[in-house]
Amino acid sequence: MTQADDTNAVDGWIASAKNLKAELDSVKTMAEEKARVAADVAAHNLSIATIWTFFGLLIGLPPLRRVMRHVSICSMATCRSRSPSMCP
Repeated sequence: MTQADDTNAVDGWIASAKNLKAELDSVKTMAEEKARVAADVAAHNLSIATIWTFFGLLIGLPPLRRVMRHVSICSMATCRSRSPSMCP
């Protein structure tokens, strides 16, 4: 091989490396954009789930309080009927 052939081979490798770097940068940019979109969708869905959970708890709280009050009253009545000295 002559020096001109060697120079052409090295120039070809350099051009190939530059093309590969440009292609990798393009793929990296596309992957970052897809990750941002996926993160935005996930954050949106999580915020909706949080709002529904809050309202579900808000709606379910009054019936739960009534049930717990009933359980408390019933357990105290049962306790007093069985052994009044042990009840608070």
